[in-house]
Amino acid sequence: MRKYLSSVALLLFTASGYSAQAVISSQRSSDDTVYEVMATNTNGCNYDGYEDLTLDQCHAYAFSHGGVPEYIFVSQWYDEPKGCHIHGCTAYFNTSPYARANIESAPVCKRSIPNTLPPQANPESYLVNNARTNWCADGYEPLTPAECNMYTCFTNRPSYEAGDWPDDPKGCVISYGEDQIVYFNEHSTGAVNDVERPVCKPSHQFVLDGPKNIVRTAVNTPDGVILSPPTDYRLSFTIEPLGTIREFGNIIHFTTGDRMNKAPAIFFSKDSTELNIQISTDSFPDPRPTHQSIYLELNKRHDVVLLVVGSTSTLSVNGTPEVKSITARSQYAKLDVYVGSPWYEPANAIISDIQFFSTPSEIARVPDLES
Repeated sequence: MRKYLSSVALLLFTASGYSAQAVISSQRSSDDTVYEVMATNTNGCNYDGYEDLTLDQCHAYAFSHGGVPEYIFVSQWYDEPKGCHIHGCTAYFNTSPYARANIESAPVCKRSIPNTLPPQANPESYLVNNARTNWCADGYEPLTPAECNMYTCFTNRPSYEAGDWPDDPKGCVISYGEDQIVYFNEHSTGAVNDVERPVCKPSHQFVLDGPKNIVRTAVNTPDGVILSPPTDYRLSFTIEPLGTIREFGNIIHFTTGDRMNKAPAIFFSKDSTELNIQISTDSFPDPRPTHQSIYLELNKRHDVVLLVVGSTSTLSVNGTPEVKSITARSQYAKLDVYVGSPWYEPANAIISDIQFFSTPSEIARVPDLES
């Protein structure tokens, strides 16, 4: 038999000019400990100001939310977050050394900072937008219906509904009106109003369908923002070179905001359509090219896949892979994504179907590049 947690929690906000950063937090325990529930599809409490819970603390968290400590389910699951987490509004403790994120589960963490301080800028926190908005801020993306349903476990809203409401914001919404619920609006466009606020999650990916002519962009106006980007990732796109230029022709640049940082950067050589891949590492912040491809034929579409996992980087051009070794890479808090670059000349090319996703090491193998 398993006891379910009640859905009682506090929303702690740090105000900003645009929106409020919502750290999803439980009430304080009797010993003044503050427990916080992170976003779904994350693994553990590896953020400044937060700690993993012990089994006893997980019991205390469940008990403070209406659960019975002896019914905390303890086992090993390779497909669930490590340590204390909730799944379906029920607390579990995972002891597996192979734990990983799950879209339907959320880690429970303890604040290690003084309780008098405001909530930290946790990169995994949900974002509740202001009233009269109908979109997600840069670096955030909409919740799925399943994630929106899970969100009710973290708030003081008692129920969840899904439906089609043309006069409310689209997607996952938290209501500050009479009904006081969380719901998912399936309407294709939705509309702003004064009482419903969109709920968003941090984006760890970048997708651009295109096609797009590569141009020189302006500083601080990236095409996308990735929060807490993965160090293991798969970047793919289709490129059609239209000509060459006398300078290096930049194609796409992932950066912390520093022109020297390349995480990664992809460009053509001077007077050439030879692809160059640069990946900044801890040892080489401004590295030499990790990969250099064959010349790409003009006016023809070429499929490019870059797979970076652990100490290996694999570049595949039109299905032909090249494997190189790379050194350790730091975890960044945020990356700006520029198609083109604000610092370098743009390649004379058309790009499309850009996809950047996290790649778990256990599924990243060279034969699977085209899958």
